[in-house]
Amino acid sequence: MLSADILKKKAELISSGEIYIPKGFTLPYYPSRSTAGPGAGSRAMVFGFNDTRVKLAIVHDESSVFSLVRKTKERSKKEDTTTKKNDCKTRWCILGKPYMILKNGEPFLDEVSLEPTLMHAPKQAFINITSRCIYNCSFCVTPELDKDRKACTVERWIELILAHEQNPDLEAVAITSGVAESPHKTVVDMVKIIKAVRDRLPKIPIGVEPYLTAKEDVDLLFEAGADEIKINLETPNREIFDKVCHGMVYDDIYQALKYSVTVFGRNKICSNLILGLGETDDDVLKAVEDLAKNGVTATLRALRLNEYNIPKLTKALGFTPRPVPPERLVYLGEKQKEILDKYELSTLEFKTMCHRCKSCDIVPQQDV
Repeated sequence: MLSADILKKKAELISSGEIYIPKGFTLPYYPSRSTAGPGAGSRAMVFGFNDTRVKLAIVHDESSVFSLVRKTKERSKKEDTTTKKNDCKTRWCILGKPYMILKNGEPFLDEVSLEPTLMHAPKQAFINITSRCIYNCSFCVTPELDKDRKACTVERWIELILAHEQNPDLEAVAITSGVAESPHKTVVDMVKIIKAVRDRLPKIPIGVEPYLTAKEDVDLLFEAGADEIKINLETPNREIFDKVCHGMVYDDIYQALKYSVTVFGRNKICSNLILGLGETDDDVLKAVEDLAKNGVTATLRALRLNEYNIPKLTKALGFTPRPVPPERLVYLGEKQKEILDKYELSTLEFKTMCHRCKSCDIVPQQDV
């Protein structure tokens, strides 16, 4: 678990969601460009520090609070007082490793590593089958990213995953998707990928993140060889859900989660609860406990705001959301840990997806 200071710093980075990296700054790995998750639509890097990670969107705006520099072996007091923020011609940026993160031009994290993303996540082939979606939730930017994108077939996704078959960094496979036609059709596509991967990689952990409500679809995914499943409630507040999740049914999702525990088992089921849509802390903690009682581990996910979802959310909610304060992320993470401990659930048991990655959230029992 992280020290209080490092935990707070991770929460600050999550709340910001971005980091300034100057154009021309040589990175050791290609940035990822996700089509799902908090960083959808942006170029991003994963930063490792103190046994945790955070994934941040790369921006070229020098006014950004956080910035990346290469760490020098030594700096004099004179250099400390004369170095300008983000000035990569100074000794802050002499070539070499490790790196450091500055906050408003001052040291924030003294030593960070840049971690490669195998496919979307470190050490995971985490794919998004399609960005097309018939539901178009107000917070989700994924459908906006598919307008000019050439579709990737199921067969091509299988090829891309199996191209990493001999990669020693491949530790898990995870599959998410928009709902292009129907929830069942998406599950059928996931089943094809799972079976192909399971045939070639019989021991690799596989996680799936579908939108579904039918028990039969849960069975199909499990029988195909999936090990873990995430079905997202999205928000702990039903009134907010009805405003932002058009066409979805809250109670049906909840019943699918409860049924999934009987199929996959405890510590195999998780569900995103998005923070920052107007819900209260009491809403969040009640939902976390209700889920835990039924064997489901929540993933508390800070809302990531951008040009795509701010107008939609403002219209749906009647107010413009703001970034989630770091203090709230820490508080809710601490309270969630207490709840998970009470019901003998553990994020450490998960082998795939977000609890394994740790890049986008404060993860109870690992970070706090």
